[in-house]
Amino acid sequence: MTTTKEHKRDNQLFWETQESSIYCCYKEEPIDSQIRFLHCHDGYEVLIMKAGDIAMQIEDHLVSLHSGDILLIPPYVFHFARQQSSETYCRIVLNIKESAIQKLISRNEGYRHLTDVFYQAADFRIHVDDSTLLQLLRLSQALQAATEDSSDRFGNDILMISLLSVILVLLNRQRETSSEIPPVTASSFSQSMPEVVKDIFHYVDQNLGGKLSVAEIADRAHLNSVYLTRMFRQYTGVSLQQYIIEKKLAEAKRLLRNGQSPMDVCFACGFNNYSNFSRTFTNHVKISPRQYQENSRASFTPYSS
Repeated sequence: MTTTKEHKRDNQLFWETQESSIYCCYKEEPIDSQIRFLHCHDGYEVLIMKAGDIAMQIEDHLVSLHSGDILLIPPYVFHFARQQSSETYCRIVLNIKESAIQKLISRNEGYRHLTDVFYQAADFRIHVDDSTLLQLLRLSQALQAATEDSSDRFGNDILMISLLSVILVLLNRQRETSSEIPPVTASSFSQSMPEVVKDIFHYVDQNLGGKLSVAEIADRAHLNSVYLTRMFRQYTGVSLQQYIIEKKLAEAKRLLRNGQSPMDVCFACGFNNYSNFSRTFTNHVKISPRQYQENSRASFTPYSS
């Protein structure tokens, strides 16, 4: 099973997709300069902090992460990291495609709630004590070894799914007992996001089905569109127009995976006609909406006993 990751960059916005259904890797190098701006994944992401000090911008949320913190990001949620100190940034990165979760659910309905932690954790994070952190690091190390094993050894797929299940069960249990983490205050970071930029995130989220334009948003904020775009880029690394397009496409991918027809998705995401939607989707995702939907269906193989 391959574990390589393909980085796709269209204009300034960085999309990241993974070829394998499970990707697990221990990293110590600084934050990749290629992804120091908003990007999202087509699956779940777990970031287990072993050492270091970073700030994670998750759309309009600013989250501080230190040793023992665990970040839990659902699919299609835009985020990027900023390193806050010279201390070595050590972490486990775990990416899980939705198809891997669906295969778990097909085996046992009890697996359906394994992803609850991604939606219930306050500010997308939980904190664990040193003993639990060590346990998670050991499990992740074993999972990484299994994902990198290309020898087709007996039971390797079972081992990967089993280790992933244990990690997710442990994370859900920790969410129930995790002590509350102090919120990030504006004074914690030199570049805290202005309210006007936060408002943009909320407005785009609430109006994905509309046409949405930079001019309209600038007029609503009573600001010059050039100034607003420059401000948005300063805090996100991408232009407002790029964010609007990619946010619509992220929603389109979600709806396509959920089985809605490409035509219905086109209008649900505020594109004025199917030709425009299909062209924009294909230019950014590199395959058509219909092909994307077919590929998503093909990646889910129902379990048979």
